[in-house]
Amino acid sequence: MNEMDEYRVPEQGSSICRIARLTKTIEDMGSRWPRLALIYSEWLYGDVVDKELALADLRVGSSILHVGCGSLPFTALLLAKKGFIVTAVDNDPVAVDAAQRFVDYYETDADITIQIAEGASLDASSYDAVWVSLNVAPKEMVLFSLLDSMRSGAKLIYRNPQEKRMLGSLYRRVLPGHIGHDAGHKTLPTDGVKEAVLIKKGCSSIEVSQPTATSTGGYVLDDLAADQTARVMQVPDYPVIPPLGIRPGKLVTVQCRHPFGGPLVLEVEGRRVALAREFAREILVA
Repeated sequence: MNEMDEYRVPEQGSSICRIARLTKTIEDMGSRWPRLALIYSEWLYGDVVDKELALADLRVGSSILHVGCGSLPFTALLLAKKGFIVTAVDNDPVAVDAAQRFVDYYETDADITIQIAEGASLDASSYDAVWVSLNVAPKEMVLFSLLDSMRSGAKLIYRNPQEKRMLGSLYRRVLPGHIGHDAGHKTLPTDGVKEAVLIKKGCSSIEVSQPTATSTGGYVLDDLAADQTARVMQVPDYPVIPPLGIRPGKLVTVQCRHPFGGPLVLEVEGRRVALAREFAREILVA
């Protein structure tokens, strides 16, 4: 995977799928010809990262988690070369291996670590800031989960397509309100088609109601109201779901339903996790 196609479940034959394949081809070529990759990265990401850093206003030496680094971790490497302590993750083991080779090739003294992980199950509590690539998906679920684990004062920077631009018609534009942050955010165009969104974690977590022990029968998870509990009967085969602990036979409680089509906040075995509606509609409960 790469920074343009990680964590996604595109429809076959869609424009997004074709763009993802094209970008992956380019970056796979870059993994074989690192000098070409360096030119590509400086052209595509150099100004973008500089603008994102200006928006984030971080001190040099701050710790950064980058979700969706891909096989050529341009963003992570550029951040590390500017003096930040960077952990870059991707959920594709092949991409992670390629990313490590790419970093090793440059023999950089920058502080960068490459790891394999699912974005929706990461603990971001030890980082000063979190970067999320454009095409991480399911975007709302990953963003909500990261925000939920971040410490107060930490900053989340994620990439969006600009409204009424070419990418806006191809990629879902996630507004801060979709993940419960209507206020206290900033947005900055970073190139002709993308923008960066900054959210600073507040002093308190999102308030949720305490669950009650009720159950339903013959529904999908998205049918449940807040405070309802049900047993999972069937789960679709998507790799982002098992790390959340949502498996057949498990009890899940809906703690909160975010407005504007935002994620469900669930309690599963004592954990609070966020699940995108698109997946909740395919999970059978009773």
